[in-house]
Formats: sequence, C-alpha cells, structure tokens
Amino acid sequence: MRKLRSLSISVQQLLSNKRVQSFQYVRDEEVAFLINKICRSCFNNGGSFIDLTEMINNTVSRCVLGRRTEEENGRSKFGELARRLMVQFTSFCFGDMFPCLGCLDVLTGHIGRLNATFRALDAFLIK
Repeated sequence: MRKLRSLSISVQQLLSNKRVQSFQYVRDEEVAFLINKICRSCFNNGGSFIDLTEMINNTVSRCVLGRRTEEENGRSKFGELARRLMVQFTSFCFGDMFPCLGCLDVLTGHIGRLNATFRALDAFLIK
C-alpha cells in the first residue's frame, strides 16, 4: 500500500498539468526540428523510406534527459539502449519463475548481458 501511494505521488508530480506545460517549448522545438529533418530527408533521398523511430527517440531523450542523443550516423544511443533493455526485460529468466534455478541465468549469459547493458546505460547517463 505504501509503494502504491508513493507511485501515485510520483505520477502526480511528473504528470501534473504544470509539469507537462513546462515542457511545451521543448515539444515545439522538437516538432519543428522533426518536420525540417523529414523535409530534408524527402528531398535528399528522393522518396525513400524515413526511419521515424530514431527521430522520435531523439525527441523523447530530449524531454527525459534534457539533451539530444543523436550521433553522427543518425542512430540514437538512447534508442539502442532502450531497445536492448526492453528485449532483455521481456526475455525469459529462470530465476524469476523458479528461484532455485537462478544459476541457469548465469550459465545462459542472461545476467551477463543485463550487467553489460546496465554498465552501458550508466556510462551513457553520466556522460
């Protein structure tokens, strides 16, 4: 019950009307940047496909982290790490289902991959 109350307070603080309105200028700038980038891609690529996922990841990272995370090749490190975490969090983990078989997660490399991803995420957030 205490955790639920804490979560409720956190959501109220993060998603309050005042907090959402405070990011309006960021959303406006990012939408203008996104539209310009799409227009440039359309003219330069001659109608080929545009990867909106990377563009939207940059917008999300700016709102969450306060900075764009786009790299020189157009790929977002934030998006890559978020994708890796999502895949690893949704993969089967023996220790979650059968605690006595938790050592199998170490043998299969699941724990090692999680640790590597968390180290990369820590290095990214500190930068």
